Amino acid sequence: MRILSQVWPGVFSATLALLLFWGFWPLSRGSQWTLTALVIVLAGSWIFWRWRRARKLQEAASEFDDASLPPESYQGAIVLACGDNDILFRELNVREAQQGWYLRIPEPEHLVLMAQRLSVARPGLIWRVSVMMTVAPEHHKDGEAFMQQMHAWRRAISLCRHWLPGELPVWGCCYVNPPDADYASDARWFTRLAGNDEMQIWRDSKVGIPLSDWGAQPISRQSRLSQTLWLNGAVAWAESRIFSVFSAAGSDAKPIFPCLWIWHLSPFAARANNDWQRNVANITSLVPLNENKEGELPFPDPLLSVLPVRSGLSRVERQCGLAGLLLGVFLVLAMLASYINNQRLIQNVSDHLQLYERLKGEPAQPKLLAQNRLRADALLLDEWQREGAPVRYSMGMFQGGRLLPLIRTAVNSWAPPPPPVPVIVQAAPDTVSLDSMALFDTGKAKLIEGSTKILVEALMNIKARPGWLIVVSGHTDNTGDAKTNQQLSLKRAEAVRDWMLATSDVSPGCFAVRGYGASRPVESNDTPEGRKLNRRVEISLVPQADACQDRTESTSPTEGEDSTLIKEN
Repeated sequence: MRILSQVWPGVFSATLALLLFWGFWPLSRGSQWTLTALVIVLAGSWIFWRWRRARKLQEAASEFDDASLPPESYQGAIVLACGDNDILFRELNVREAQQGWYLRIPEPEHLVLMAQRLSVARPGLIWRVSVMMTVAPEHHKDGEAFMQQMHAWRRAISLCRHWLPGELPVWGCCYVNPPDADYASDARWFTRLAGNDEMQIWRDSKVGIPLSDWGAQPISRQSRLSQTLWLNGAVAWAESRIFSVFSAAGSDAKPIFPCLWIWHLSPFAARANNDWQRNVANITSLVPLNENKEGELPFPDPLLSVLPVRSGLSRVERQCGLAGLLLGVFLVLAMLASYINNQRLIQNVSDHLQLYERLKGEPAQPKLLAQNRLRADALLLDEWQREGAPVRYSMGMFQGGRLLPLIRTAVNSWAPPPPPVPVIVQAAPDTVSLDSMALFDTGKAKLIEGSTKILVEALMNIKARPGWLIVVSGHTDNTGDAKTNQQLSLKRAEAVRDWMLATSDVSPGCFAVRGYGASRPVESNDTPEGRKLNRRVEISLVPQADACQDRTESTSPTEGEDSTLIKEN
């Protein structure tokens, strides 16, 4: 579950990004697939990194049992007790006091691991964490060795700031033996806050009073005077052995300025000839107690209220906030994409309207196409108005509704003209058009073999009638010289006329021959099909009063029966 809490932002972000690319942003299909692959790679890499990091943190801090950590709902201060904490914890690793939860940190390396563990297991409580340096001066014989330990603790505290955000409170408590055997006030704490050089005395969680006022009180003035001198010596020792190390500029760690430092006078077992005794012997004639009894020293629980108050969010609050932030970014981008989609829709419809208005309707086909496009736009917008616009448009205040009346007005303002009544153009009565290529070779005017059958079948309906002139006209395409084409068309018409004279008894006065060349095309000469249709011989009947009179006078056909042009075999 904890690992899931580390990787879910990547999965959630990737899902929102894909929804944005495929549902909102106006991207091409190729761009959508490219961005999808990029998102999957980035999200997968981030998830894998977070998973590896969480596993490493769990393995590194596996020696710290989560049972020793405070619950998520804990409201008190969490103190990481470092330094000489044996005099406080004895055989225990955790102590729960009235106002705080004290965790024992035996080594500087363990401090970093505990910070990592808290950031993973109790992220909602890291704002309540502070570091307390526990110091027993009478447990150290070598002052230089003690200062090296302070250097190590300083580096560890600096590393903790990466896992414990904000200004991490660092404070300390020095336990020293009292100057006389009559001293038995375990509830008295001598404190010095950051930025205040004068010491204050706290007792029974009451507001502290300045050390000068406390020493001037008439009660046990001599004892208080000796305690004051004793405490001044303890302050001088702390400044030379602790504060000088913490505040020194160095490349390995940032300077540390404790927000609070506490001294407590209480008898406990001390080492002989320790560094504190030698230091005190140089500045005062008082001799510290050196009792060899082991007793439990009090925790500075009453002073926890003096520490700087930091506030933060719980794990659930942080995850909800992160989810809200991701959703907010998604909504902003989705609304921006929807706004762009709406602007594109308006621009497209406006372009269609402008094109429609520019067209005059002559010819009608372009304007009719533009009108059909507007009808399709109106149909789509009307459907969206009735059933709801797609999400990619509606999140940006859908603008299609105000375009619909404009489109309808434009469409109804013009109607295409009615189609013209088809005019059936008929050739002259009994007109026959023959393909020249079926009768003649290319460039020739002599009928080819097999053309007789074609002529017979095509000219069955051509009748010789009085008052009608049989006109045989030849036509060519525009290939070649115009004069040559005219002569060729005339000769082909004469060849057909001669065949008709040879196969019938119609008088030559019934015929007229014309050669038009390429001057009367029926189709365009730009295509092979058009040129084929233009190469033709046409035979038609043209009314003429004096035409075919010889045929009428020389023959007496039965009444009601027309003589045919083709002889019957």
